[in-house]
Amino acid sequence: MQRQSDKHTPDPAATYARQTSAELPKMTDKEFDETIQLAISTFGKEAQTRMLFEEMAELQDALCKFARGRTSPGHVCEEIADVMIMCLQMAQIYGSASVEQWTHLKMHRLRHRLNSHPQ
Repeated sequence: MQRQSDKHTPDPAATYARQTSAELPKMTDKEFDETIQLAISTFGKEAQTRMLFEEMAELQDALCKFARGRTSPGHVCEEIADVMIMCLQMAQIYGSASVEQWTHLKMHRLRHRLNSHPQ
């Protein structure tokens, strides 16, 4: 019997006709950062915050559909990417150094909990 977690695959291929990252030239770190900043300055902080809410809802919808067998892992990955891009914009808006510090702290805390968790 297949467990739910067995349905997840690392790096699944998208099953729909969209351009994949393998077909795109790699963006430099500078281009990446400039694009994040350009999105914020073009659309505004408030609009990008609302867009984050929309993208999070789309991810939630994709995960629910995946759990019911109604979408692909590739679609879930696409929605994760959208949320991550919006979160990077939020980090830029609210303070990327602070977000990085909090992330570091929380990852250490998670690691400690996992190491302390009985197998």
